[in-house]
Amino acid sequence: MASEKQIEANRSNAQRSTGPVTPEGKAAASRNAFKHGLRAGNVMFGNDPRLEQFRHDFDAEYQPQTATEAALVEQMAIAFFKRTHFEELEACWEPQVQKWDFNPKLEIIWRRIAALDRAFNKALDQLHKIRNARTRPQTAKADRKATEVVVEAKSERTTVETESSAHTAQPSVNHRLVFVGQHRPVHHTPSS
Repeated sequence: MASEKQIEANRSNAQRSTGPVTPEGKAAASRNAFKHGLRAGNVMFGNDPRLEQFRHDFDAEYQPQTATEAALVEQMAIAFFKRTHFEELEACWEPQVQKWDFNPKLEIIWRRIAALDRAFNKALDQLHKIRNARTRPQTAKADRKATEVVVEAKSERTTVETESSAHTAQPSVNHRLVFVGQHRPVHHTPSS
């Protein structure tokens, strides 16, 4: 436990410390608790024009319709942007690679590139799944409606053919329908 004298010294020192004064000092201090990943308040290199270009390009290509889609497109843009940075770092190591001198730092770069590829592809897969799930109910309704129309048409045709079959001995079209996995019905004609 601190003595009374130490507590008083701490209070005195705290009164004299006002933190950074210059803009450079304030900017440096603002990054003291810098976080990365999902909890980051901003993206490292967030003001880079290439990142803005990737965001614009991916937004134009995928045209997100919901907040979730927008977040996935943002993840794709950031992963792609970071991957380009790691590719630039990899290019700096080219002389060593030419000599087959693989530094452990280069292996870290390759692992990060692979991780960013996976992050990009995962976000893209999730985007496709969300879009497919959204369009699937509409497709199912359209398929059901088309089936109902076909059934109605077949029942009308069967009714017409039943009325006309009283006059002819031909089997109706309905009897000639073959479903996958079933055998075609054999029609025997009387031999003469």
